[in-house]
Amino acid sequence: MKTIALVLTVTLAAVVTAPAAQIATYAKADIPFAFEVDGKQMPAGLYWVKSSYEAGRRLVVQREDGAAATIVIGLTQTKAESCACLSFYVLGEKKVLAEVGVYGHGTAQLYSAVKAKKRHSEAPPQVVSVRLVTAD
Repeated sequence: MKTIALVLTVTLAAVVTAPAAQIATYAKADIPFAFEVDGKQMPAGLYWVKSSYEAGRRLVVQREDGAAATIVIGLTQTKAESCACLSFYVLGEKKVLAEVGVYGHGTAQLYSAVKAKKRHSEAPPQVVSVRLVTAD
């Protein structure tokens, strides 16, 4: 019993002291247009983006002034990152957040963007990217 308690204590200590960089990545992006994330409308502005791996992959997108925020849990790993950026599908008059590229974590695609693209009956959408800058 003492051996099990010691193993659990050591394991818990390793988890608690793990570097934060392995758990979450913070970045910011100045998005010059209104856009949609997971069905939620977001105004243009400076946004903080947190890619989290604490309890499964999720993404937090929050405007710097706190006026808008959303959490996305419908993400899928698509490829090694091609850029540290946010990619948006241009679907008619709206722009939909489609992919998030974070250095060291690859590129994640939003399920909601895939669904929105399928509903859009025109030619393949144009993609617009906005650079992410790692937060200090």
